Amino acid sequence: MKTSVFFSRFAVIVVTITMSLVLSSFTTSTNVTDNADSEFVEMLVKEMKADLPMDIGGGMAITAVYTANSNFVVECTCPDSAVDLIRLGFSTLSKEEALKGIYVDASTKLMGKICAEANYGMRWVYLTRSRTNQTELFFTASELKTFLLSNPAN
Repeated sequence: MKTSVFFSRFAVIVVTITMSLVLSSFTTSTNVTDNADSEFVEMLVKEMKADLPMDIGGGMAITAVYTANSNFVVECTCPDSAVDLIRLGFSTLSKEEALKGIYVDASTKLMGKICAEANYGMRWVYLTRSRTNQTELFFTASELKTFLLSNPAN
């Protein structure tokens, strides 16, 4: 039991750090409108790509940011062991727990809200450089809307 709690907290911490690093630099300097749309999301992706790859320590780096199928996607390359630990941590969390644990700071909340308003989901993909081992965390636009836009406490 203690091991699964450790892994779930580890996964949330890794994802939170990843999200915060990739989002903090541009969300604070970008003028966000009340009605974000797909063009706005694409503009943010273009701005973010200029900072890649972004070393986030521990052998991990954010290597790609793009949109696909109405999803905002961030790819992070990691050592095999990190991918395995993140996968194990995610497997112990419900979607609501993951949302609560990940969208905790201003930058991650802002990007989540931007995606929700533009009807985009968010995918966080953790993979090895060889792309032979990967795991991901995915939130639909509906889940983001419910958590980030419908709950005033968020």
